[in-house]
Amino acid sequence: MNVETDNSQLKRVQTVYNSMFAEDVRTTLMKSEGSGAVRIMPILNTFSIDLFDSQPWIGQGNDQETNAQNYIKRMDILEM
Repeated sequence: MNVETDNSQLKRVQTVYNSMFAEDVRTTLMKSEGSGAVRIMPILNTFSIDLFDSQPWIGQGNDQETNAQNYIKRMDILEM
């Protein structure tokens, strides 16, 4: 999608659209358009759920150390 306008909202939509064709969609989307990523990532995550795995149904458990490490990893990705 190659649209040349001065509309900032349309440019943001174009950035999100172009991110969908990247090799790593999630990382590219988070880096290029954080606001769009917040809205689109739940949809992408829903389509990638393996319903035959127990983790989506019961979660990872209540291990504080694991949760803290995952939180730190997520924050590192957002700061990139």
